[in-house]
Amino acid sequence: MEKKTILTPETEKDKTRRENLRQFQEAQDLAGKGLIRCRFCQKIKDLDSGLVTFKGGAMAFSLCRDCMDQGIGLIFRKVERGYELRFQVPKSGPIVIKSGPLITKP
Repeated sequence: MEKKTILTPETEKDKTRRENLRQFQEAQDLAGKGLIRCRFCQKIKDLDSGLVTFKGGAMAFSLCRDCMDQGIGLIFRKVERGYELRFQVPKSGPIVIKSGPLITKP
């Protein structure tokens, strides 16, 4: 009989932390090569072709020029443990992220 794993809220938090750490480490590796990975469209671009934020001297977040040109913005908000960054997607019309079906916001 196969044993099933049940995810508890704590293990889900650990999974999120591991993914955030992986993305952070990948951002440092790419920055060392003069590149960024857009957090919205996931494309790899030149370091100078987008918006980049730093945390403690290390690159923490990036958004490419193509996404900014489509109207994607960032919202910075102060929270209890620092600052939160969120995408702001325009409310009018679909946004093309990559070839394939369109993603729309109501």
